[in-house]
Amino acid sequence: MSSGPTVVLTREASDNAPLAESLGARGIPVREVPCLQTRFISPPDEQIKCLPVAAENPVLVFTSRRGVEGFFRCELLCAWFEDSAARHASARVRVAAVGLSTGEALQQRGVTPWIIAEPPRASGLAKKLVQCLSPDTPVVVVRGDLSMEILPENLRQAHFPVFPLLVYENYEPTIPSLQPFLVLAVVVFSPSAARRLLTSNSWLRTAPFIVPGTTTERAVRQMGVEVILVSRPELEAVQTCLEQLWQG
Repeated sequence: MSSGPTVVLTREASDNAPLAESLGARGIPVREVPCLQTRFISPPDEQIKCLPVAAENPVLVFTSRRGVEGFFRCELLCAWFEDSAARHASARVRVAAVGLSTGEALQQRGVTPWIIAEPPRASGLAKKLVQCLSPDTPVVVVRGDLSMEILPENLRQAHFPVFPLLVYENYEPTIPSLQPFLVLAVVVFSPSAARRLLTSNSWLRTAPFIVPGTTTERAVRQMGVEVILVSRPELEAVQTCLEQLWQG
């Protein structure tokens, strides 16, 4: 069994799995403490009724893999999308994604994204859309209840009609109070995960927190912990950072 300082992973088990397996294969101990859980929901009726029709040539934006799964779980949304896709190409829904992982989730559903924002930043995708679309183009943003407002707000400022579509919500699981142990680093992808973890385990404030993304970095830094910013949220970037810490 691996020994030494441990990496604390705070996402759901399915999200942690690739990184946990990769670190384990390198002999780096891992402890999973999920600080966020997802519940898929059907969007409110008023949101579905307000969806633009295919003739308006809307753009459908996905900012996460959960958004992709939540969207295609809903029969009404699938029917809206399939009806649009069955029409002439000039009137079909165009699809945009934040990041390669979201794009891959769409590909698995048989949907080829029109735009994939790389690096995976909401602000980057907003900039691409503003450059490619006329200001009257309706944009449907598939999201969760805790999603940040960067993308919708940037689009509204550029005078795009924005239609939010809520397909999942996050809730706080029971986070255990852990006995202190030697920690290499804590990996968090959202301010809420860091806040919840520290509420139950204040002793973790002495550990470095690895954070992908400047927005989350600023929020977590304000919690009084050491923050190591990685430039990209992909597995390889986070893993490389952890390996460097492990090697000293």
